[in-house]
Parts: sequence; C-alpha cells; structure tokens
Amino acid sequence: MEATACVRRQGPIPPAGHSPYRRRRPEETLLYRIVRENLDTFLASSTDPNTGEGLPAYVISELHTFLRCGILAHGFARVRCRQCKDDLVVAFS
Repeated sequence: MEATACVRRQGPIPPAGHSPYRRRRPEETLLYRIVRENLDTFLASSTDPNTGEGLPAYVISELHTFLRCGILAHGFARVRCRQCKDDLVVAFS
C-alpha cells in the first residue's frame, strides 16, 4: 500500500495535487456524541413493550457500526509514505 501524502511539516512537500492526511475524528462530532449518548434510550423507546417489535435488525446493526467507524480503538492500518518515510495511522471505516 502506497501513501502519497506526507504529514510532517519539516519533511518533503507533498506531491502536487495531494494534501496532508488528516484523520476525521468522528468521536469529536456532534452527531457521534448524540448517537453515543442516546442510542440505548432510543432503542429501548423504539421497541413496543406489548409485542416486542421494534426497529429492523439491520438498522440497529448500522447504528452500532456507526459508533465504531473511524475510531482507532476499533482497528487501524499503519501506512508508510515511500517518499518521506513518515508513518500514518488510518482508522478502519
């Protein structure tokens, strides 16, 4: 796997048309915080207490997957730039 973006400011300038890689940090977004803080309550309130019916399983799965997407603790790849030899950590999405 070849990374073309250089991260260090002291290192080589990235090739034309490439900008330094910046992790998107989903855990710092408002949407992520709202889902994380309210998911259990939302899932409980979306289930009918009489029938047990609620959201489809794929919706519940996608909401849980959303909370893992882009979070380094849930997996990442380490990539080395062939030009500047810098290492990048890229979270799985």
